[in-house]
Amino acid sequence: EAAAGRNQLVEAIAAVARFANAQYNNIIMLDLSTVLGPQHFDGVDIHPNEDGYKAMASAVTDLIDRM
Repeated sequence: EAAAGRNQLVEAIAAVARFANAQYNNIIMLDLSTVLGPQHFDGVDIHPNEDGYKAMASAVTDLIDRM
């Protein structure tokens, strides 16, 4: 169930980003599934653990640095 819910959440977020990008043409998507792994979650809910948040922050920083 968790994997199916995750996939639905990811698709919903992507759909909103695609819509916003079609309207404003300035949305940059960052696929965090390439950054986060099982070690970044404690299994309690959909939110990452401290290491997961650090990995996300690093990925966002890297994206900004490349811009």
